[in-house]
This record gives sequence, C-alpha cells and structure tokens, in this order.
Amino acid sequence: MKTELNGVSHYYEVRGNGPEAILFIHGLGGNSNFWYPQAQILARTFTVISYDLRGSGRAELGNEPYGMEVWVDDATALLDQLQIDKVHVVAHSMGTLIAQYFAVSHPDRTLSLTLVGPIIEIGAAGKEGLQARAKTVREQGMEAIADAICDGGLSASTKGSHPEIVALIRDMLMNQPAEGYARSCEALAAARAIEHHQVTVPVLLIAGDEDNTSPYAVARRLNQGFPNAQEITLAQCGHWLSLEKAGQVTSALHDFFCRI
Repeated sequence: MKTELNGVSHYYEVRGNGPEAILFIHGLGGNSNFWYPQAQILARTFTVISYDLRGSGRAELGNEPYGMEVWVDDATALLDQLQIDKVHVVAHSMGTLIAQYFAVSHPDRTLSLTLVGPIIEIGAAGKEGLQARAKTVREQGMEAIADAICDGGLSASTKGSHPEIVALIRDMLMNQPAEGYARSCEALAAARAIEHHQVTVPVLLIAGDEDNTSPYAVARRLNQGFPNAQEITLAQCGHWLSLEKAGQVTSALHDFFCRI
C-alpha cells in the first residue's frame, strides 16, 4: 500500500493482527521484501509492519537530505497513521542505526530492538568509501556496484549453493533508485553513534560469521555497550542474514519475543 509520510510517498505492508507489533526496517540497498521470510511467519502471532525507506524500493526520493532523524520521523509517522503505539523494532545493517536512533528518541514506544548485521558509526575509511560509492552510482547507475556488493556481502556457502539468493539480492540492488541510494550512502557516512547505555529495552544482536560488511566483532562490541543485550552468530552466513539464513533468523526472533 502507498501512503504519504512527511510529504513523501512510501510503500508499506501490514500483516497479521496480533496484540503486539513488529516494525521491520531494511538496510542500504534493501526494501521491505528483505524481511518477507520472517514477516509471513511472525504475522501468525504479531502485527507485522514492513516498509520502504524514503529513497529505497518503491518510496519516493523527497527533496531534503537524508539522515537518521529523517528516517526516524518517517517511521514514527507511519506508526501514528496505523495507530500503533509500541513496537518491537527489527532492523538490518544501515537500518540498525535508524533503529538505535528510534529507541533513543522514543523509548516509550520501543518494546525491544533486534539488530541484524548491526553497525555502529562508520570509520573514516568507510565514510570515504560510502562517498565514493554515492558518486559512482550517480554517474554509472546501480549496475556498476551490484555485483561487487553481492560478491563481498554474501557467504561462500550462499554464493556456491544458493544462486537464487544471489539473484534476488542483485535484483533488489539494481532496482534501487540511484539518487536515493546515493543520498542514503551519504546519510550513513554522516551518522554518529548513539549513547548505547541509554537503550534499556531488551536487545538481540544477530551476526554472520562471514559478514565482511559488519563483522561479528561489531555485535560483540554492541553487546558490551547495551545494558540488556544478547548475541547470536550464524555459521556460514554473510551480511544479508534474513535471506541467507531465513529460518534461523525467524526462529531467533520468535524465541526472543517469547522470552521478553
């Protein structure tokens, strides 16, 4: 479905009608379908919301520069439209920074955080790389980077045994609006870390042991920074965890929500 959030048209989906809600936030280069394997199962017991960030997938670009606060405002506007007060926030990659900002900005609306392939503030070299990537896609389009992202972001097992997952992610990347992706890269490069001790809700960190984008050492560091966190590392898994290890991610989410 389409809706306007803060003056920008967004695509979103709602599944299920459970008493508690889950808000899924995708990462850089993703869209709401990134969470489809988890959403269809968890909708049996929860209200599940997934949407495309502005500049990604089927959402419009908008005119203003992107940033964590802008994306948090969009998420908040969507929840307000749906008349949903509190949510379990589940996010991937760049979305995990948005989720962290959401938890700090709206502690009263956050039931828990699940950060899949979690990231922290990007280092200097990574910031330069993101700026260069933004320049590349503006000049050459998404096809210029799609293969490299698939090659570097997926595990050897996925690339060797599951070409259908590689194809899905490649298609997801190549169908991104280049300008939206470029602005997202710039926003990620500019993002700053939150004060992790301020997030007191339960936090689940899910990492892949072959994740070159966000090595599992990042999850370990975050585990030490959040007051109430636990960590899971998935074997033979790269950065696109919800697709590479769909069943394991779904089970981890279900078990986590049942315990809190």
